[in-house]
Amino acid sequence: MVLADTLSRSCPPGTDLVEDLSFDPLATVCSVVIRSEGTMEKYQVATAGDEELAVVRRYIKSGWPVERRSCASRALPYWDLQQPV
Repeated sequence: MVLADTLSRSCPPGTDLVEDLSFDPLATVCSVVIRSEGTMEKYQVATAGDEELAVVRRYIKSGWPVERRSCASRALPYWDLQQPV
C-alpha cells in the first residue's frame, strides 16, 4: 500500500509538473517499491530472463530504430515510452 499511498498524493497548488520534474520519477517509484537488495536482485534476474525486456534493454543501450516499422515486434508496446536522446 506504500506505492498506492505515495502515488495518490495530490500536488500542491501552483505546481507546474513539467517544470518541477527535477527528479527521476522512475527512480522515485523504484525506491518505494524495491526495499531490499534481495528484492532488487529478484527483479534484475526476472528482467534479464525476459525476452521482450531484453529487446527493450538493447534499444535503450544502443538506440531505438528511427522508424516504428523497423522496431522489433516485442518492443512495440514500449515505442511511445522511449526517451529522446
